[in-house]
Amino acid sequence: MKKILIHILIIASAVYISFVFYRTIAIYSQIETMKKTTALVNTCYKQGVILKAYLEKIDGVKQKYKITFLYRATGLFSIRQVPQINDEEEITYYEIEKCYFNKDDVFSTTNKVGISTEKYQRSDFQLFLDIFSYYKNVLFYALFFLNCAFYCYVDSSNKSIKFFCNIYTIIFLFI
Repeated sequence: MKKILIHILIIASAVYISFVFYRTIAIYSQIETMKKTTALVNTCYKQGVILKAYLEKIDGVKQKYKITFLYRATGLFSIRQVPQINDEEEITYYEIEKCYFNKDDVFSTTNKVGISTEKYQRSDFQLFLDIFSYYKNVLFYALFFLNCAFYCYVDSSNKSIKFFCNIYTIIFLFI
């Protein structure tokens, strides 16, 4: 019974990884058809890996300034680069539709990807990583549950599965 449960957990984690990559590739391939939003940054706040700004959307309609969460790198080390934004600068970004269970209320995540300025254009690789990070964060609790289940049901004699679990966690937490 324990072996069957471990195999089910491995299959579930493979499905999870496949789903995250599928959604990322699907959105990335359709990104040019999505609406690109332009906004004016009045004030920008950078706190380590967190980037917040007061944005004014440029649609011909003035609106009150509201602080907007723009970017957060996950973990202590990330291969994603923080967008270079200054005050009084115009930015453009894509907004992904919010879907599934989202940890927005507990931790800060954003559905704004590909944040670019006139001086600093987001590369295709960084755009792909932004989309990947969004979908990874949307299903954050699934990753947490799968890792807890691995550690509960795998005995210490089976080191290859524990090694797989550790590598899996490291890869997903640092992107």
